[in-house]
Amino acid sequence: MEPLLPAYQRLSLPSLAKLLHISVEDMKQLRHLPLEADRNSYGDITGFHMKISTHNNLRLLAKINYDDQYTVRFTPEAVYKLYIQH
Repeated sequence: MEPLLPAYQRLSLPSLAKLLHISVEDMKQLRHLPLEADRNSYGDITGFHMKISTHNNLRLLAKINYDDQYTVRFTPEAVYKLYIQH
């Protein structure tokens, strides 16, 4: 039996697209690693991040607000709001 993924890693494709402010079609094409939680020394979630591949189409990359490490960061509230809605 496979372990259950955390709720934030089970977000639907439309939810991830909404989080990134891109269309579902763009989300289908996006190469990325799973959404991961950032935790403090007590294990509390302080935020989330997603690594975006540099091998994406430049047009698609231009739509995404990532840092110099191709990482997009999200507040806990932004992510929680999406999985509460679905």
